[in-house]
This record gives sequence, structure tokens and C-alpha cells, in this order.
Amino acid sequence: MLLRGFLLIALLVVTACGQKDKSDGTSKMIQRGQLEDGVDPFVGPQALECTSSDGQCPQAVGRLLSVYADKSFTSCTGFLITPQIIMTNSHCIEGMTSEQYCAITRFIVRTGQGMKAKAVRCSEILQVNPLTEEETHNDNDYAFIKLAEPSDIKPLVVDAQAGVSENQTYAVWSIDADDGGMGRVVRRDCEAIQRTLVLPHFEDKFSSVIALNNCAIIPGNSGSPIVDSHGHAVAIAYAGNDQETADAHPILQGRRVALGVNFACVDFPGLAAFTGASCKRMDVRGAGRRIQTLMSEKLSEALDLQITDWLKAGDEIFRQRFEWKAESVGGDTWSPVPACAKGEGELTTSILLPVWGIKSMADENMRPRPTLKKESESTMRLLAWPGETSSDPWMFSIEGDDELNAITAEIPVCTAR
Repeated sequence: MLLRGFLLIALLVVTACGQKDKSDGTSKMIQRGQLEDGVDPFVGPQALECTSSDGQCPQAVGRLLSVYADKSFTSCTGFLITPQIIMTNSHCIEGMTSEQYCAITRFIVRTGQGMKAKAVRCSEILQVNPLTEEETHNDNDYAFIKLAEPSDIKPLVVDAQAGVSENQTYAVWSIDADDGGMGRVVRRDCEAIQRTLVLPHFEDKFSSVIALNNCAIIPGNSGSPIVDSHGHAVAIAYAGNDQETADAHPILQGRRVALGVNFACVDFPGLAAFTGASCKRMDVRGAGRRIQTLMSEKLSEALDLQITDWLKAGDEIFRQRFEWKAESVGGDTWSPVPACAKGEGELTTSILLPVWGIKSMADENMRPRPTLKKESESTMRLLAWPGETSSDPWMFSIEGDDELNAITAEIPVCTAR
């Protein structure tokens, strides 16, 4: 009955769980640009504005700016986890060696309460995890970089045991920057949402990849720390979606989402805080199957409600002579058809037959909750006649303007209840 709808749901869930098409709508939030001739962002006074209303931005969060020989640049966010070690995303390093990366990259970090900042050199890449372009969700998109010398700036406190909890609000501290110009430390407060159609395998506070709803991160925010209410860094952001993509996405429907790597799954031998001991790695197939089953159940419930409302508003003879079900009529649309027949004698009558389609597949938190809308309604001719004996199935036919549009099938006799 609901096969076509289930196929649509299966497609959305599977592609959201690791195929080449990134159907969750997200992309890596690395900023790219081109500097003007004669501009050297590493020379002269540096500035980094704190935009927090209370003026309390963590000094440990800074801009990782890489400038290439052709004056193109890339920009990400990074943050100190020790006085001399920065954490960011693997994709911000783009396969460079320590020598290549540190030759063209500076960590621009605030030095006090004002806008004054300094550009700090790095000495080596301590760890960078290889990524593949085919991956939609990267639970190892993190890297560690060593500065040339220790900083006197207080690093963020890391808590890899806390996890990322359902319905909790987290602060994402990022660097928003003009092309090669001044950057700003920006805070975004976002809610963690588990078991969504976009990220069904975020099922537990220790799941390896986490999702934040209503979280409008932008290019340059890759590598942002995700901080809990205690001020402890518990995850690192690596991807998000822009508004245009969110508006066009069948599940997101305008919602901005950020993805992050849970610190419970970060393994870095150089620091005791990162052991990966509490990690629950992504169960892509299992979570996808569970969300698909749940969506199927929700869709069946929604169609049952439509059938009930349609029968209440219609002629009582349809309730007296038949029980009804929803049947797919193609293109992820459904229409009522008799499930079984009851009563005696042939029936010929006209019937106002609706066709329902999917209005939305998810609620405001992107969890499975399909809602339906009436796509069309047309007057059809219904014919039904009993079999030769009381136990034989009935035949019914629903015809449109001509017999070529007829749907003819057997239906059983309804079982007495």
C-alpha cells in the first residue's frame, strides 16, 4: 500500500548516511578568497573583535589564516586546548605537510579585552586525520597543531566525558571574517537534536557525529569549538548548510544545521583528555533502518487519519458498505480504496475521491512526522458486486471519465468483529 512512499523515505535516509550526494545539505565551512595585490595580512597590527554582548569572548578561539603564493587564502577557526596546541578540522589543512602548512599559516588570536590581536606561527602538525571526499559525515574530521611557542592565553577546558545531550543548548564560538581582513569572534547558541531524518545515527550523547538545529554557521567556521553550559568544549564543528540549500532541501525546509565531531570519539595520544573511551561510533545502517521503520509507521498513521476524516465528511453508505484503506496512486500520492466489502447486493454510485500528497516529512526538529495535503479531488464512479457465494471475494471498480481510467480488483468480505 505505501511502497512508493517507503521508497522515497528510504532514499532520503540512505543518502543522508554516507553516499556521494550530501542530501543533508551540509558542506565543509572553510572560507576561501583572494587578497588584493600588496596586502599582507600577517604584517602590521592585528585586530579581532569580540561581538559577544557582554564582551566575554574566549581568547583561546582564533583564526587560522593560510595565504598562498598567488594571494589566495583559506580561513578556518581554531582554538587552544593547551598553551601550545590548537585544535581544528582536518579539512582545513588540506593534505599539507607540517612544513608547508606552517610556512603559510598564522593563528590570529586576541591578546586582551579589546580588539588587539597577534599572529602566531605554528611549528608542526601533530595529528591530521585523512578524509575522503565521498564521506558525507566525517567522525574523524579533527586535527592538532603545535604553536612555535607557548601562549600565555588561557586554553579552553576540554570535557570528552560529558558528551552532547539531547535538547541541550550549546555555544558555538567561531571566527567570522572579511576576505583577508579583520575577523570577529561570534557566538551562536544552538540546540542538539538527536534521531533526526538528517542525522539518524546521532542517537546517544556519545554518538561520534552530532547535529545542532537552527545553527547558521558560515564559511570560516570550520574548527569552531562547541561549548556546553559549564564552559567546557565538548565537540568541534566541521560542516553546515547555507540558507539557499536549506530552503530547497525536502527535509530541512529552511532550517540551518551544523554538524560536529563529538569529543567522546576523539583519540589523541598526546593528551589524556582525548581517549575515545566513551565513544559510540556511527551505526549508519542500523540507525537508517530504525528511522525508516518509524517513518513508515508515522506515514501509515497520517493516512489513517485522512481516511477517517474523509469518511466522516462523506456519504454514510461508504461506511456501511466498505472498510477503506489508502493506496498509492504514484508520485508519492495516495487515494482511498475499499479494503473489504460488507452488506448485500450490488452498489453503483458516484464518489468524490481525494488524492493526498506529502506536505512535510518532519516536524520542527526534523524528526519523522509526515503531514499530508490534498493534492486533488475528482468525482469517480464506484461499482461493486458480490461473488457467487457469501465467502467469495467481491469485485469493485472505480472509474474516471472513461473506462480506461478504471481500477478493478477483488476485495475480501469484511470479517465480522
